[in-house]
Order: sequence, then C-alpha cells, then structure tokens
Amino acid sequence: MQEIVFFISHHAVLVGLFCIVIVLLLLVELIRIRRGSFYIDPQKTVQKINHENAVVIDIRPTDMYRKNHIIGALSISAAELRNNPEKLEKYKERPIILVCETGEDSRKIAAIFYQKYYDAYSLKDGMRSWNKADMPLIKE
Repeated sequence: MQEIVFFISHHAVLVGLFCIVIVLLLLVELIRIRRGSFYIDPQKTVQKINHENAVVIDIRPTDMYRKNHIIGALSISAAELRNNPEKLEKYKERPIILVCETGEDSRKIAAIFYQKYYDAYSLKDGMRSWNKADMPLIKE
C-alpha cells in the first residue's frame, strides 16, 4: 500500500493523465453504446409490431413509400417530423419504429423522439435490411 501512495505522490501528473484517459474511454464507449441502442433489426421489428403494437413510420419520400413499404406503415416525411413532432403524440405509449432507405436518417429522428421520452427505434440499415431479410412488403 505504501508503494502505491509513494508512486502516486511522485507521479501525480502521470496518474492524473491516466485517470483522464480512462474517463474519456468510458465516455466514448457510452456514446457508442447509446447510438447503437436506437437500432432494431427486422426480426425484432416484427416482434414489436405483433406483440407490443408498435407503429411503423416510413420517412422516405412518398413515391418510394408507394412503390413498397412495410405493411401497416404510415408515411410521414422526416422534415414533417422534425418541424411537427406532435404528430406522433398519440403514439407516445407505443413503440415507434422509424424507417428510411439506409437507416441513417431514421436513426437521427429516433434520437430526437427518444430524448422526448418516446420508445423510438430505427430499423437498422433501413429498407435494405428489410428486403434482405425477405420480409413482406405492400405496394399502393
């Protein structure tokens, strides 16, 4: 124990820098985990739809939505959700799964709604992963 106290007292700058590095590594890891927590895969999406009455919001342009979309999905543009977040107020008690083509835009919007205490997710890799998993789609 005396050796540790001796080391710390004689190398205070080194110990201080070590503590700062540890704190920064923990912060980076927490941010990484937090960003990933918005993502949901197609299988879990189906589970949330079937068992938790999740609502799916497709934020792609309307023409892409009309070509194909997840069954039961609502079409609301990303801009509309950013400018008018109250549109989803009636779904606050249900999980909300946001969908775009790649998963990036929907992740950003999911983060906004998560901060407002919504149970919000982004379909990981968007419609690409849904198609790759060969999940059902509907056309208008």
